[in-house]
Amino acid sequence: MHKFGIYLLFGCFLGSGLHAQSPDKKPPTLRFVAQATPDNMGQVVMRIEEKESDPFDLPMNNLTPEMKAPARLFNLALAGGTKPIGEVKLPPEGSSFIVLLLTLRNDRYDAVVLPANGASFRPGDVYLHNTSEVPVLAQIGNKRFTLNPGKGKIHTPTGAIDETYYDVGFLIKEKDGTNRFLSTSRWPVTDRTRSYLFFFKDPLTQRIRFRAVDELIPLAE
Repeated sequence: MHKFGIYLLFGCFLGSGLHAQSPDKKPPTLRFVAQATPDNMGQVVMRIEEKESDPFDLPMNNLTPEMKAPARLFNLALAGGTKPIGEVKLPPEGSSFIVLLLTLRNDRYDAVVLPANGASFRPGDVYLHNTSEVPVLAQIGNKRFTLNPGKGKIHTPTGAIDETYYDVGFLIKEKDGTNRFLSTSRWPVTDRTRSYLFFFKDPLTQRIRFRAVDELIPLAE
C-alpha cells in the first residue's frame, strides 16, 4: 500500500474466488475518469461474474456521476463485450472512491484508486501520475519533487504568492540526461477543486505531454 493510501492495481483476469458485496453492508460508491479513451469506444459496464451494471460513458475531461460499486473487486468491460478491459480493486476500508483509469497498455486499463473523502486527499490537492518512461521534475508553489516513471503522488500545494496563486513548472529529464521544459503556469489558490494530472508519451508525436482534469467540490451545506 502506498503511504498516501493509493492503490495502484495492475489489470488481470478475475479469478474464481470473486464474491459480491455482502448484502448487510452498504456498497461503496465510485466515480471514474480515464487518462484517454479510444475513438468510438462506446459505453462500459462494471462486471462481477455474470452480473453487470448499467452501461455508462467513460469520460476524459470530467468525472462520472457517483455510482455504486458491485463489489470491492470487479472487472470493467465494454458494454456488450466479453473481454475485460481492466480490473478495479478497492481497499477493504472506505466508502467512497475516485478511480483513475490509466492507459499503460494497449488493450486494457490499469486502475488507481483514491479516497473521495477524508484527510488524505482534500479540496485544493492535486494528484499527479507519470505514465511516461522518463522522470518528471515538478515545482508547485515552494516545493520541488521528482515524479519517477510509473509513479503517482498526492500533493498539497504550499507557498502561494500573495495568497492568490502558485508558480508551477514541469520539466522532463530526457534519457540523455538533459532537461526539457514542459510547462510553466500559475495556478489559482482554491478550495473548490481537486485536480488530476496525467503525464504520458503522445503516441503520434512520441513527445511527453500532460493533461489535467479538475473536479469541482460542492459547497458544504
